[in-house]
Amino acid sequence: MPGSIKIDDGSGNYTILTNAGSLGSDKTLTIPNETATLATTNGITMADAWRITSNFTFDSPNGIVDTNWERVDTRAYGTIGSAMTESSGIFTFPTTGIYKIDFQYSVFTGGGECSYFLNIQTTTNNSSYNNASSQLNFISGTANMYAGGFFSFIMDVTDTTTHKIRMQNGIITGTAPALRGDTSNTETGLFFTRLGDT
Repeated sequence: MPGSIKIDDGSGNYTILTNAGSLGSDKTLTIPNETATLATTNGITMADAWRITSNFTFDSPNGIVDTNWERVDTRAYGTIGSAMTESSGIFTFPTTGIYKIDFQYSVFTGGGECSYFLNIQTTTNNSSYNNASSQLNFISGTANMYAGGFFSFIMDVTDTTTHKIRMQNGIITGTAPALRGDTSNTETGLFFTRLGDT
């Protein structure tokens, strides 16, 4: 039975042998050296992380987290492949593909209870943005109250010039909270993982 054979190493990487000879009735694989060809399909080829370096007060009623971003660069940070790029809170992907986008945040309020929202917004025309994934939260109590959260979105990036993301923030009621930022420890940040081809 000639054809292709997929060999998985158990970690998401696999090798495909094309024109791979024949599999006999005794389950012995015969691969003629003169005709077997090798093709490799990689696993994750890009992973990157960004964070805000100092506190960012929420806009009222809503706005974009557009300042204080940096690429993570401390505490044995690791990356794979090409980096994301950022300008005024707009993130551009280095290559096309299917990406998992994770947003981690820490919030505090020094002036009493409030309700707020955060959105991962996407565009496919480099112009109009829409909510793709959202989180709403409420902080109760008096001053110096804290909250946090984590949410995600998987995006099909078919064109790096038109498909981009940004983080929207807004206040529903109460005193404006702030996203916590730090230049050496990620309290509020974005994590990008390219899962595969588009």
